[in-house]
Amino acid sequence: MGETAVSQTDFHAFSQLRLALLTINYLIVFHGLWPGIDWKEVNTLIFDKFSVAPGRIFLAFWVFAGAYKLITQFWIVWQKLLGWLLLPLGQNALIAYLVQGYLSYFISRLPGFPFPDHDPIIMGFLHLGVVLFVWQVTRLIAHLLDNPRLNWLFIPSISPKITSETNV
Repeated sequence: MGETAVSQTDFHAFSQLRLALLTINYLIVFHGLWPGIDWKEVNTLIFDKFSVAPGRIFLAFWVFAGAYKLITQFWIVWQKLLGWLLLPLGQNALIAYLVQGYLSYFISRLPGFPFPDHDPIIMGFLHLGVVLFVWQVTRLIAHLLDNPRLNWLFIPSISPKITSETNV
């Protein structure tokens, strides 16, 4: 439901196009399909980092479209695996961003930062712990903001009350 149906012939034609493009790329890269061309110069012209050449823009669209397709293709799996983590962070993104900003500031003040001789496995677990800490603090702050008895702690009442006399 809601998905567009692709006919078998369209799928077959698209598969043939992909195979043709992959074959041409393979021939260009590994067998020099056009031997008289300096590919470093073409690469610089098309994919120059500093002038944001058209090749970089095209590849950005291609990568983002591929990432979108990958995420939407496996959305149910992503939601089951990481929904519990991503949903609160997405719904309370400003809170999560502020918590992450303060945490980054305090971590950057630790002695020995940026930890040049670190063990990647230990740092991976520390990063996972930091993400879970940000998630938990974000959920806690969002819960406190949703509690009507505690609203006066966070949201001062500075807006003037609108009455019929002020609307004249």
